[in-house]
Amino acid sequence: MLTSCAAAGGTILIIGSSGGVVQIEILKFDFMWYVKNISRFALLGYISGIITLILLH
Repeated sequence: MLTSCAAAGGTILIIGSSGGVVQIEILKFDFMWYVKNISRFALLGYISGIITLILLH
């Protein structure tokens, strides 16, 4: 659970991971565009992963 939360949590806000920072630079994303359009899907996946881990144990 800890590993899953640490790995996936950084994608909710793109600046939470080094890969996200590189993605902003390469693809020229605007931070607020990412928050408005992508963060909700990352949060949904994050919560789904936690629920799946709880159900498996």
